[in-house]
Order: sequence, then C-alpha cells, then structure tokens
Amino acid sequence: MHVMANESFSEFASNLQKEIETETGTKFGVLQINTFSSMLYYEKKEIEKPIFKSGANVIIADFKKKGYIDSNGNVMEKMKQDVQMNKVEVPKELEPCKNEIIESINNSRQVKEEKSISYDDAAEIIEHFKNIGYISPEGKIKNTLKNDLKNKTLNLSQRFKCAEERFENIIKKAETKPLIRDESKEVIVKLDKQKMLSPEFKELWDKIKQKTTYRVDVSSDKFKETCINKLKDMESIPKSHILSQSAVTHIENSGVSHTVKRIDKIDIKYSQTYIPEIFSLIREECDILINITKEILIKSGRLRDSLNNPQMFINSFIKIVNGAFAELEISGIKYTKIAGKEYSIQEVFDDSELLANLDKNAAPVENSIYNYLIYDSKTVEKPFALALDNDPDVKMFLKFPKNFKIRTPIGNYNPDWAVYFKDGMKKLYLVIETKGITSEPSLRKSEKQKIDCAKQHFKTLGNIEFKETDSYLKIKSAM
Repeated sequence: MHVMANESFSEFASNLQKEIETETGTKFGVLQINTFSSMLYYEKKEIEKPIFKSGANVIIADFKKKGYIDSNGNVMEKMKQDVQMNKVEVPKELEPCKNEIIESINNSRQVKEEKSISYDDAAEIIEHFKNIGYISPEGKIKNTLKNDLKNKTLNLSQRFKCAEERFENIIKKAETKPLIRDESKEVIVKLDKQKMLSPEFKELWDKIKQKTTYRVDVSSDKFKETCINKLKDMESIPKSHILSQSAVTHIENSGVSHTVKRIDKIDIKYSQTYIPEIFSLIREECDILINITKEILIKSGRLRDSLNNPQMFINSFIKIVNGAFAELEISGIKYTKIAGKEYSIQEVFDDSELLANLDKNAAPVENSIYNYLIYDSKTVEKPFALALDNDPDVKMFLKFPKNFKIRTPIGNYNPDWAVYFKDGMKKLYLVIETKGITSEPSLRKSEKQKIDCAKQHFKTLGNIEFKETDSYLKIKSAM
C-alpha cells in the first residue's frame, strides 16, 4: 500500500500505529485478558478401552498369565510396551490370527480434545505473567518474556503446557507492530565506473595501491629486560585451593534464587611438590630458548611462585612473554614495498548492487566512487563523509572497503578513509582514521597497535600522510 502524507514519515508511522490501536482495541506490546480469552487449543488424551471376556476366554486367560491385562480386562503397561515393540505373544493355536488379535485388543489410542481458554483462565494467565515478571502491571511485555520466547522456555502452569506453541504465537503477534516502511528512503548503491576512470581517483589510488611486507627487529636484551620487569610487576600467584560454598535456595513465584551462607577456602597441601616440565611447556607456547627462559625467571625473582600453583604460573608467564614480544615487534616493525605487487581494483571494490536506506546507513555523495556511501556510524562516519563531500578542496575520497587489508603481526588492519585534497596548485593525500575518539587509552590495545603498524605501512609508501581524528574540522584546521 502506498500512502501520501503531509507530515514526516516518523510522525506518520507513529500516528498510524496509534490509530490502529484505537480502532481495533489492540495495543502493541501489551498483553490483556482478551489476548488469550477464547483461544482454542488441543489437548492430547489417552483413551482406555478394556478387553472383556466375551468369546475370548483363551486369550484373556493367556494375557492375564503374561501380565498383559488385569482381572478386569484393563491393559497393563507390559502390553503397551510389547505392542509398541511388536513382541506380543498369543496362544499357539491362535498364532494364525495374531495380527487381528493385536489390532482388536490394542486398547489405547490418543485423541485430540479441543479446548477453549475461558475469561477466568485468561485472567489467571495474565496474573501469573505479572507475578513472574513477564509483564508490567499494565500488561506491557518485558524483556524477560521476550528472552524466554526466544529461548523456547516460556513459563506456563502445567495445565496449559500442551498449548505452549499457541501461547508463543499469540504473544509474538501481540508484540509485533505493523511494519510501515518508507519505500522512498530505499536506495541502490552502485559503483560509479565513470568516477573510477577519472584522473582524481587514479591519482588517489596510485598513492595507496602498493602492497608491502614487514620484518621485525627485536633486541634480545630489550626483550629479556621487558619480560623481567613485567614479571616483577605481576600479581602474586596464590596457592592452589578448593573453595567450598554453602547456600540456601529460595523457590518463589518470581523464580529460584539463593543466598550464600558460608564460603570455606582449603589450601591444597602436597606431600611432595610436583612441578610440571615448565621449560618445555613454555618453549612450545613461546618459541624462546630454554636458557633465555631460565635467565628471565631467575632475574625476575618470581620462580618461587611456581611452587604455589605451577599451571597458573606457566599461563601467566606465557601471556607476559607473548605480550612483550608483540609490543617489541610493533615498535621495531619495518615495512618494505613488494616489487610488482599491488592491490587490484577488482579484488578491493565490489561492483554488485547493494540495497541501503537513507534513514539508516546511506548518504548520497558526489566526490566518491559510489553514488551512496554506506556508513557504520551516524554520529561519526556519516557527518565526516558529508563534510568531505561538501568541501570544494576535496577532489576525491573513499571509505576503504573491507577487502583492503594491511598485514600486521597481530592480524589484518582495515583503514577508514583515503582523501585527495587540492587547493590551487597544492595537493595533499591523506589516510584518515576516525574512531570517534582521539585519546589513546580509549582504544583497545590491539587496535592501537594495528594503527601504529598502518602508520609505518603508509609512511613506507611515501607522499601520503596518516591522521587520526574524531572530526573533519580538526583535520581541516591543521592543514
């Protein structure tokens, strides 16, 4: 259905949903008694049919003897099991009609009985949902109910368990608002091949397309010194112990909870201290020589900690050594160009058409190679892209596709932006990182290390600068 409205789309959608609620009496995301009242469901019941003795004395006597039926002719559990497993035995003289006998005395069958939720039943269910925190006093659906629906763990009283699937479907329907989509905001994102043939794109691409490789130069003395200092600062390794905890369990309508009453700590005492093969284990994980491991352990003064909890000590040591090595690798990393190796346009840029939405993840741009730019962040990337596109000094810019990766010792790195500025005769080529923050402590350590590697990569390429920022104004002011 297409609708023309003289208000904003968000206002139109909100008002339309309110009108639907008013006219139908249905409130989206709210459970009421009439949500479940008169709901039909089926309950499976097992109907028992006793076997009587008319004209079948031989069979009856034999079945009683085998424990298939009781004195009144009612089927016993043994009969049900043997019928199910096709192991029923009949008297020898009646063997030729065994199938007919089994068919006629198969005394239990399941039937579906249609039932309806009464008004009182529905009121009971709503009250139960309020008590266990599924809905608010007004009936508004809470996250606890949504989570249990998702996990297929809906909490229903036992007599309604057979209708669990029906309840799930009705609750999901009550929660779902009608989908009102602004079709006019949907756009097709295409690669502009004319822009890719432009001299502006060629100039920018030529600055960034070169592939590199890296090598690291780690000083053995610096490595040992770093490890020794980190080990000295390491928290003490506690003795191996067992924690014994006792608690009181509370079972209430809202769920099951517990209160811890006592925690006992018991140190493990060894009659003979066993130390695993520390050096070989460390060698496997860290790939450093045994004599270097010994030197680091002795000079750190922490070897005695290994007696408290050998495995915890080994794990801590391995983490410190690998971390120190990664830090020194990055601080001493050197990138070099690989002769004849370049990123190809085909491997980096996707020429398939993508569907995006102007209200969610797309912005129209003129000075890039796609007709729309797909962004990940409305607060950082979108305003940054629009600022670039509106600056007359920006002749070409692009958001690096995910396929453009720079190799680092701790994983591949994907930069954010490449920009070509031209102010009169002055040209400037930048790679810009926008993380929404500029303070280094806010970045994850690994991300910061990858950025440091990227700086070295682009420095090796020459004629292109690497900048970090959270706003375009700061970049422009510094030029």
